[in-house]
Amino acid sequence: MAIYTVPNGFTGYMRDWYAATAGANKSTNYKIRLKARPFGQVFQLKHSSAIAEAGTSHTQHKYEEPEVFSAKTDIEMTAATTDSPITAADVSGGFDIV
Repeated sequence: MAIYTVPNGFTGYMRDWYAATAGANKSTNYKIRLKARPFGQVFQLKHSSAIAEAGTSHTQHKYEEPEVFSAKTDIEMTAATTDSPITAADVSGGFDIV
C-alpha cells in the first residue's frame, strides 16, 4: 500500500504511478487500485489496473497531463490478489507527485 496526503495550502500533481511483484511461486492476478479522497468526501477510484504473473511483473502508468489533487486530499494505492492461493510474492508500488 502506498499512501500520501497533499499538505494544506498545496496542490499535488501526479506524474505517474507504478506497481510490481516479485518471487511468486504460483500464477496469480493482482488488482491495482489508485483512489483519492478529497477533503471531507469519500474515496473515489482514479485508476484501476491488473498484474498477472508467475514470478516477476511490473506495470507503470504515465500521465500525459498530470492528475491534479487539491490540498488535504488523501491518495491511496492498494494491491489485492484476485485469487485465493497464497503466492509468497512481494508486491510494491508508488507514485510520483510534485
